[in-house]
Amino acid sequence: MRDTEVIVAYFDACKKPRELGIVRVYHDRSDGGLFTTMVEMAFAGRVGVDMKVKDYATSMHPKDIIAALFNEELGAVFQVSESNLGAFEDAFGDSGFPKQYLYHIGVVKTRDDQTIGIDYDGEMIYGCTARGELQQKWSETSYEMQRLRDNPACADQEYENILDNDDPSLTYTLTFTPSDLLFTTLPNYKPRVAILREQGVNGHAEMAFSFKLAGLTPVDVHMTDIIDGRVSLSDFVGLAACRGFSYGDVLGAGAGWAKSVLLHENTREEFENFFKTRNDTVAINNSTNAALLALRIVSAENSPLEREIRCKLGKYVSDMESEIMEKVETLES
Repeated sequence: MRDTEVIVAYFDACKKPRELGIVRVYHDRSDGGLFTTMVEMAFAGRVGVDMKVKDYATSMHPKDIIAALFNEELGAVFQVSESNLGAFEDAFGDSGFPKQYLYHIGVVKTRDDQTIGIDYDGEMIYGCTARGELQQKWSETSYEMQRLRDNPACADQEYENILDNDDPSLTYTLTFTPSDLLFTTLPNYKPRVAILREQGVNGHAEMAFSFKLAGLTPVDVHMTDIIDGRVSLSDFVGLAACRGFSYGDVLGAGAGWAKSVLLHENTREEFENFFKTRNDTVAINNSTNAALLALRIVSAENSPLEREIRCKLGKYVSDMESEIMEKVETLES
């Protein structure tokens, strides 16, 4: 980054397309560069894409193509319909973003053609490779780890499912009309909820926003706040353990989070009082790590709860995580 004003103009420019609702998909340039960014977008949407790099690569020479596709400099990819392209470019121009930094780099294919290719001035230099084939290669390391960590049969099913072009992946069907206002009236009393996070957790902002919409008072609480005595759980009636990448999301990360409670006497007492002594508290977990945290902190070693909440995959399932908080009454000894 040689000119900070470009970054300022970029963020200003992003506001207008969002207000207009003309951006269908957005992805900042990720580790692995432009190629990785675009195929990740194709994987998530189960679509094909033709990358067109003539305007972006300085030449057709392999070294220039590789530099264009795999450099990890600042950048982002927006998917915009052709009918909205003019409004999108105007938004960036009006914000002072240099027009020469905007490139048309590809076309999304129909769902029936889930192939990925790279084109330079009409000449195909890569592809067309099936989306599923590339996605399996992209997922292979995670798949092999999952076979060792979880139920291998489930890992095999998930890996094979990548090849299914008709699989809708994670989708939802709303039975109501979304609204910024969840309730016509809100109570005057707004209970305080500790939005608990640990090193690496990144889901706390969304969690806090959800509680605020529901009429409660979310408060950001880091584990170090409790360990150092700056915050006490006695000031809260709710606790939400947030999802994310605590301790780098490594195997056993949940155990690391739990030990930050169990190995500090004052912190353990805080959680004991919250879960065991008081009868006016409620808690929610939003990830496997949080489930392990709760299980290790508040369950007895021989509690039947662990058997109750494990599913065929061998993981703790999300719809049972809240039961950890509700049912167990004793602490790990």
